[in-house]
Amino acid sequence: MGPGPNVFGGEGVRVDRFGYLHLGVGLYGGRWICSEVVLTRSLGFGEYRFDVGDASGIDPNIVFGLFTWDPAAREEQYRELDIEISRWGDPHKANSQFVIQPFTRPQNLDRFELPPGRAILSLDWTPHRLLARATVGGKVVREHLFVEGIPEPGDARVRLNLWLYRASPPEKPVEVIVNRFDFIPLRKGH
Repeated sequence: MGPGPNVFGGEGVRVDRFGYLHLGVGLYGGRWICSEVVLTRSLGFGEYRFDVGDASGIDPNIVFGLFTWDPAAREEQYRELDIEISRWGDPHKANSQFVIQPFTRPQNLDRFELPPGRAILSLDWTPHRLLARATVGGKVVREHLFVEGIPEPGDARVRLNLWLYRASPPEKPVEVIVNRFDFIPLRKGH
């Protein structure tokens, strides 16, 4: 299934004793299995904040996605807002990006290099803007303000996934850790 072609399964998903979410891509039964988790409901406008372990050095063939998706909103680009950590198969490409779909519009894509370390990655989504931010070690390393093409939330739900770019396997199994997810709803009148 997409993104792909990839095979997704529960083998690489677990929550440890500290409550941290582990997403993995691994070889199970001779096949590379990817992982994804999906919130059970839409949260709407507000700030989506992901506290993730160091993912800056993941294999160039791996994509770590933190995003919103509404499967019923094809004509609205699925209401997809992305934070993606990946080199998209090229070890020399910057390892991260903020995106409002469609990514083919130049103003909808902001690529940058996420340095090593635990990161706070956030999307502050309001009716007229999206502020994307990456912080490592308490220092803002990238901030980008999108002001065009901001979708309504509809039934967009948060998804986190780890998958193979062009189904190309990594050199070894990969795991990323999400320490925490927070959502701060948009206050009325803002």
